[in-house]
Amino acid sequence: MLRYQFSFCFFRCLIYNCFFSQMCTLALSFFFFLIEFCVVNLVLLYLICYVL
Repeated sequence: MLRYQFSFCFFRCLIYNCFFSQMCTLALSFFFFLIEFCVVNLVLLYLICYVL
């Protein structure tokens, strides 16, 4: 159950941060850059999800 909650929060944070943030919106036309940007922020997303 905890793993499910973490996964849901993780993907929610990933969607919010990577698809609705201004920087990622500017990078949407650069798909690989978008992926790299999201991967770089995995640690930050983990911390955000852990706190929330």
